[in-house]
Amino acid sequence: MYFVDRNENYEIETLFEEGFGKIHKTIEKYNPNEKISIIVENITAFLHAKEFSSLINLIEKKQRYKSLEINFYTLDIKNKKLIDLKDYLRKLNLSSI
Repeated sequence: MYFVDRNENYEIETLFEEGFGKIHKTIEKYNPNEKISIIVENITAFLHAKEFSSLINLIEKKQRYKSLEINFYTLDIKNKKLIDLKDYLRKLNLSSI
């Protein structure tokens, strides 16, 4: 989905069939300087926690996808909102972020 008023792209990924490599395919389809928010459901975030943690670190250090603004989110079902995936990973204590 693309929100014109925010100039932001939203992608929802499950990774069930293709695995974590699908995240890279999703990111690589965007043009430089675009803003992307990728939403993964909780089980996907949990199953791929270490991979997400590593990728987020690389993105934040500008070692990967330097020309894109990328944010990752998962679901806070109790409060009916999105939460930053980095915060979710910290709560799991599976992240070095």
